[in-house]
Amino acid sequence: MSKTAYAQIHTARFGKAEEDVAPLTFVKPLTDLCLQSAALNFKSRPTFAGIPEKFKENLCKLIPTDLPLQVSAPLIESDVYWKRCASDLFQNCLPQEHGHSWKQLFFERTAEEAIENFDGSQEAMDALIELLLTSRDFIYKLQIRQFSSHADVSFLFDALPNLYSLNITYGSKNVGMKYERSIFGMKLTDAELLAQQLAKTETLTTLILNENMLDDEKVRRLVVGLRDNITITHLDLSHNKISDRSFEFLVITFT
Repeated sequence: MSKTAYAQIHTARFGKAEEDVAPLTFVKPLTDLCLQSAALNFKSRPTFAGIPEKFKENLCKLIPTDLPLQVSAPLIESDVYWKRCASDLFQNCLPQEHGHSWKQLFFERTAEEAIENFDGSQEAMDALIELLLTSRDFIYKLQIRQFSSHADVSFLFDALPNLYSLNITYGSKNVGMKYERSIFGMKLTDAELLAQQLAKTETLTTLILNENMLDDEKVRRLVVGLRDNITITHLDLSHNKISDRSFEFLVITFT
């Protein structure tokens, strides 16, 4: 007797067997459902009010990373959240180079990218200043690999009261067929504008001006500002075109 015939006889005698019932899907704990709801609605209601301390980290794992910075910057301290934000945007994230803080890393890398891509227009300047003012409490050091606009750097010092380390290279990189020698390096006006800020800053301790095509005249302009500076303890002018005369200027300035 075939299996099909046997099954038909069995069904006729005993009725159809009950179909297998899928395992019950257990309802998530109410706390998890509440955290998911709070995260989904965080853009419209950005607050941790009423969230017990022990659940805040779990909430930060769920909050969307595309919140406006004006909202997230003053409100969210958790490195869990800022690690997610940084990992979404940047590669090779090393928080140990940013005060061991993912929040500091995120804001410093975001500011660096914005400054490097700044085109010098007034509209871009307004947007950049707004970003820096939003980020001002979380930016301590900047490494600007290309500053192509040659803008007055006073906006950096005015907007960032905690800036203690500045590594800046004037000019553009990866220009391809648009190569022009004039777009590389610091100009005399750049040196003069930076010198004005060096004379006034009360926080900057490290200044790195590598590969800026500095010559003796530009160093002399910088020395004017360094002469009145009382905070800088580390100055790096390597990979430039300066002679012993520039070193004499610097020795006199710092002694």
